[in-house]
Amino acid sequence: MLDWRILSASFIALLFISFTLVGGLNIRELVGNVINKISNLIGTPLGNPQPQEEGNLEIQMTIYPKQFTLPVADVDIATSSAEFSNFKGDIKVDIENKKITLVQSGTDLVINLPIQKATIGELKLSRLVIENIEMSVKTGKWDIKSVNGSVELTGFSGKGIINEDSIEFTGTVSKFTRL
Repeated sequence: MLDWRILSASFIALLFISFTLVGGLNIRELVGNVINKISNLIGTPLGNPQPQEEGNLEIQMTIYPKQFTLPVADVDIATSSAEFSNFKGDIKVDIENKKITLVQSGTDLVINLPIQKATIGELKLSRLVIENIEMSVKTGKWDIKSVNGSVELTGFSGKGIINEDSIEFTGTVSKFTRL
């Protein structure tokens, strides 16, 4: 009796030979399409679990979190109703409950604002890890749209904009890694 492994290997070989002889379908294209579909499903290109770019990269990133905390130092924050200079502390954005909370470092000062467009100028972040959040990212190499994406930014310098349903980061990074 034929072993099932021999039979299945013969069947696969017959399929590849058929595709090659028919011509209209390129095997490299077929295999490439299958690999691209699989890598889109798992979120990263195969063979490189942490694809990255390094250098002085322009980046435009929009995230759509339910809640997000951004630790900052020496930034200016401007909304339509208030301005804060040299703010140091945590900016907590709660899109579900529609509020922004500013917690000043080293003090008991907490400022609650209704969620509105707020601009964070001269934003510098040595490292920012964003995990499992809907996002859209454009860099020199990547144009990513993900419902449940994870990235790491190293050496971000630019500005942030808080909107009613998202947070935008525009500027440069020294390293961008998809997790």
